[in-house]
Amino acid sequence: MDTVWKESAMCAYTARELTDDEFDALSARLTEGNFQ
Repeated sequence: MDTVWKESAMCAYTARELTDDEFDALSARLTEGNFQ
Protein backbone atom coordinates (compact mmCIF):
# COMPACT_ATOMS: atom_id res chain seq x y z
CA MET A 1 0.00 0.00 0.00
CA ASP A 2 2.79 2.41 0.90
CA THR A 3 4.41 1.78 -2.47
CA VAL A 4 1.23 2.76 -4.31
CA TRP A 5 0.90 5.97 -2.32
CA LYS A 6 4.56 6.78 -2.84
CA GLU A 7 4.28 6.24 -6.59
CA SER A 8 1.15 8.40 -6.68
CA ALA A 9 2.91 11.12 -4.73
CA MET A 10 5.89 10.96 -7.07
CA CYS A 11 3.61 11.24 -10.11
CA ALA A 12 1.81 14.23 -8.61
CA TYR A 13 5.14 15.81 -7.69
CA THR A 14 6.52 15.23 -11.17
CA ALA A 15 3.37 16.79 -12.65
CA ARG A 16 3.97 19.75 -10.28
CA GLU A 17 0.68 19.13 -8.47
CA LEU A 18 2.62 19.09 -5.22
CA THR A 19 5.02 21.73 -4.00
CA ASP A 20 8.44 20.68 -2.73
CA ASP A 21 7.28 21.20 0.85
CA GLU A 22 4.13 19.13 0.34
CA PHE A 23 6.12 16.34 -1.26
CA ASP A 24 8.69 16.37 1.53
CA ALA A 25 5.95 16.24 4.18
CA LEU A 26 4.18 13.40 2.40
CA SER A 27 7.40 11.47 1.93
CA ALA A 28 8.22 11.84 5.62
CA ARG A 29 4.78 10.52 6.59
CA LEU A 30 5.13 7.61 4.19
CA THR A 31 8.57 6.78 5.51
CA GLU A 32 7.23 6.75 9.05
CA GLY A 33 4.39 4.50 7.95
CA ASN A 34 1.76 6.90 9.28
CA PHE A 35 -0.07 7.56 6.05
CA GLN A 36 -3.80 7.08 6.52
